[in-house]
Amino acid sequence: MRVLIVDDEVHICEVISELLEQENYETATAGNGVEALQVLEQGKFDVVISDVRMPEMDGIELLREIRARYPQIKVLLFTGYASVDSVVEAMKIGAYGYLTKPIDRDELFNELALIREQNEILKDGHQMQSEMFQRYAQGEYQVRSKSMQSLYELTITRIARSDSTVLIEGESGTGKELMAGMIHHFSNRSKRELIKINCAALAEGLLESELFGHVKGAFTGAVADRKGRFELADGGALFLDEVGEMSPALQVKLLRVLQEGEFERVGSSETVKVDVRLIAATNLNLKEEVARGNFRTDLYYRLNVINIPIPPLRDRREDIPQLVVHFIDKFRSRLGKPKMYLRRGAYEAIVRHNWPGNIRELENCIERACVMAAGDTIELTDLPPEVQQHKITTGTLTTATVEADSVTAVSSDNVSGSDITTLEEQPDIAPLSLTEAREQFEKNFLVRKLAEKDGNVSHTAQDLKIARKNLQQKIKKYQINVEQYRKGEK
Repeated sequence: MRVLIVDDEVHICEVISELLEQENYETATAGNGVEALQVLEQGKFDVVISDVRMPEMDGIELLREIRARYPQIKVLLFTGYASVDSVVEAMKIGAYGYLTKPIDRDELFNELALIREQNEILKDGHQMQSEMFQRYAQGEYQVRSKSMQSLYELTITRIARSDSTVLIEGESGTGKELMAGMIHHFSNRSKRELIKINCAALAEGLLESELFGHVKGAFTGAVADRKGRFELADGGALFLDEVGEMSPALQVKLLRVLQEGEFERVGSSETVKVDVRLIAATNLNLKEEVARGNFRTDLYYRLNVINIPIPPLRDRREDIPQLVVHFIDKFRSRLGKPKMYLRRGAYEAIVRHNWPGNIRELENCIERACVMAAGDTIELTDLPPEVQQHKITTGTLTTATVEADSVTAVSSDNVSGSDITTLEEQPDIAPLSLTEAREQFEKNFLVRKLAEKDGNVSHTAQDLKIARKNLQQKIKKYQINVEQYRKGEK
């Protein structure tokens, strides 16, 4: 990739340029925004890394110009004077990311790696898919866990483009319907509406009629011919939620549609042919249901052409902070509140809860908390009782602040259980920048993982699927005392 580095301090440009060129990036430099635009006119670049505070044209104005003239170029801003307002403004204009001085090497290369992945989509000629990938990387779809990032990318770039049948498996509330919507949105059938039906919500007779339609007089109350969901989805896609609850008789009829693309309406002998892509979902383990004799083996293999397993929220806790921010902003807007704050005790309880109801339970929890909050601050007592019980008793305390469309976090130093009460009674500290908040979350996450592995750096690195050297660098960066987590030591 070609990267343009913009800063009025020459030595900073030189340092970043040398760092990138060691990793085979092509670089150029400019001393301010005006000079940067001149360089951009002379050659093609993938990324611009720019300081915010510069003479003649600052980074924010340069960002506006790049978005207007070169929308395909990703812009990373950095500054030593980060503030929440500047972060929010930059993100709204279209900045890809925001870094703080001194620039962290790992963070910079992580951002560039993500940009490289998205540019690969562009090179394949799928401009719309790349743009939509960015959309799905925001809000409710924003994820940090590598498993979900990989799953989203695979879904958008490959699975969605095929016409193959998809089986989505996962616990209730993990977002199976959202995944089905994503598949359809990026498919070649997206011009047609995704038709949906919940197989567990209707009795067998009603479900058969809903799926295949009926003719007048087929049963009591059938006063006119009616098309079923398969006919309505002809040329598009049909989403069958909770397909594992379907009766054996309907399983036979569904199998025929998948094999032959045809069926008869209830009460009719006339064969109807359709072209429908089927997306099914279940919270049951269909392999086990087949073994028990509750689900047809042949239908299982017809449905399970492409399998998408969605992990429960407790197995991807890295995603919880982003989801919390998204839901608070969602319900804050509905309630007409310009800003809302999340007290440190409430935040820690949310992060520590196991969320058996997954994302749906988290959304309901945040909605309740926003409604119950007396003012603009969500307290621990505003959360459901089952979440409140997970309040922190040891470790690092964090206060998350949600204001407008941004989130920042504040933390104290590591403290013992005896210090918690005093700290909880202290007023919130002034918020940090978005980058510092992100770093604080990473530090807390690493501390928790190291504690789980009794301070064993090698085992922790294996669990996190990163190089031991990289973990050691992060431990040094965040000044984490590993010794206190080793067995037999405090």
